[in-house]
Amino acid sequence: MLIQVSASANDQMLFNRAVSLQKDSSWNEALAIYDSLEQASIIDPALYNNMGLCYSAINELGLSIAYFNKGLKYFPNNNAINNNLMSVTSLVKEPIGSFEKNYLQKSIHQVSESILKWWILMSLFIGSTFFGMSYYYKNRRLKSLSWVFIALFFTGLIIAKLKHDSLLEERFGVIIKEKVGIRQDPEIQNTEIEYLAEGVIVKVLDEKDGWIYIELPNKLVGWILRPMLKKI
Repeated sequence: MLIQVSASANDQMLFNRAVSLQKDSSWNEALAIYDSLEQASIIDPALYNNMGLCYSAINELGLSIAYFNKGLKYFPNNNAINNNLMSVTSLVKEPIGSFEKNYLQKSIHQVSESILKWWILMSLFIGSTFFGMSYYYKNRRLKSLSWVFIALFFTGLIIAKLKHDSLLEERFGVIIKEKVGIRQDPEIQNTEIEYLAEGVIVKVLDEKDGWIYIELPNKLVGWILRPMLKKI
């Protein structure tokens, strides 16, 4: 399922060209254009969705899951991305569970940026309007209502801050190779303590000299080589 991008006229032309290539099964050519759009700092659900579909078509399961998850990081309620992610995730050969969020984290994550912006702007506008009217008409009820909307405005700001901080604090990645060994130390001669299948999502804790220190949903920690993982 293809969805459309919202960007500048030139970016839209490039996107349309990539969609055409994608429909013709020219996956790698389409991905080259999508990658250039991503490098231009375009954040759009259609871009991540279509990149995920292209990587799935060329059997790059890990990268497909990575881009679907990247899309959901910014657009958690997008139905197309959620459905496509569920489809490709079912193909992971050895799933090891997922990271659970607490109720507050889930609630904040589910609030879309567009709704949050509307909430903040409208509550500020209505609150300010009622506040001004309360002074003009000397109406206590209007003044009380104005404080309700001003409280909603500050609540929206707090949620926006928490959402922004959660995107920065928690870093995840997807295993993009078929069999990746985890080591206790970042040294190639060390024996692997566990193997991960392509498509498994891990938490990124640290990086050092071409190695990445990761945590699994079962709390096992260790080091893997940097090229084995795609950050999301």
